[in-house]
Amino acid sequence: MKKIVALVLSLVMALSLCTVAFAYDNGDEFYDAMTDGVAQKYTYVSKEYKADGTTASNHVPYLVGPTGAWFKIATSGTVLYKDGKATDLYLGDQIKEGENGDLYYNYQAKTVAEAKWSCTTDAHKAGYTYTDENGATKYAVKKDGGNVKLLVDGKVITASNLDNDTGYIAGQHLLYADTAMGKEVGVGVYEATCAACKQVIKFQRTNVTGGNYLYQDLDGTYADFASKRLNAAKPAGKVWVEGAIYIIGATKTPDKTGVDSAKTFDAGVAMYVGMSLLSVAGGAVVIGKKKEF
Repeated sequence: MKKIVALVLSLVMALSLCTVAFAYDNGDEFYDAMTDGVAQKYTYVSKEYKADGTTASNHVPYLVGPTGAWFKIATSGTVLYKDGKATDLYLGDQIKEGENGDLYYNYQAKTVAEAKWSCTTDAHKAGYTYTDENGATKYAVKKDGGNVKLLVDGKVITASNLDNDTGYIAGQHLLYADTAMGKEVGVGVYEATCAACKQVIKFQRTNVTGGNYLYQDLDGTYADFASKRLNAAKPAGKVWVEGAIYIIGATKTPDKTGVDSAKTFDAGVAMYVGMSLLSVAGGAVVIGKKKEF
């Protein structure tokens, strides 16, 4: 009897792990009661995300009611039904005309801690980070009346981008040599000295080896600014190395916001579910053998 109870509990646990969040499409219809005939209909409105720094055309999902009024999606309250079954959506407050600013945003962002400068790490305040439409990594802090709207953990936040005057310094080597190309020490291989870390850095102008080398786009004007800010001057008679380089022996750094947690989580859950199901199957085999015996 104890083994049967254990089997049932294991099966319940395994099935619970197989439960996933609902996914909805633009235009899906929901009702505020189980019976469609006596219920009010609400239409789900969503849009595929695309980084947009100009018009803030992205928006969080919302609902359009039977009279055309817009409603927020809540986490509790009046549950909504689809095909006669309860969903994980709840009817939120009506959005009054002209008060939909908290729906629209420019970029999806993540929270980020303060970081100190290094030759491979951007210095920035604690706040948010996102990738813009040009593939560039940007940092911002929350600010009323700021120049960018970000979606962070499902909530739209008004923020202001950080720049060299407000707490951002790009992490890159401050390389100097006799020429802006650097000193050629081999076929397609150059070297120069970094004013910040004092190391001699070997690099290529093109990633001819196909290696996962660290890429940096050096700029002399920025090097002048950073060297003064960091007290890392180049020797007299030398010039800043400029242009795109691939640093030999230094691989690309991981995503500054951390590991790909979604993939890591999915893999871990899949493995856990698999192990749970195997344990259930094993329990069934044991009970079967006991019966046979």
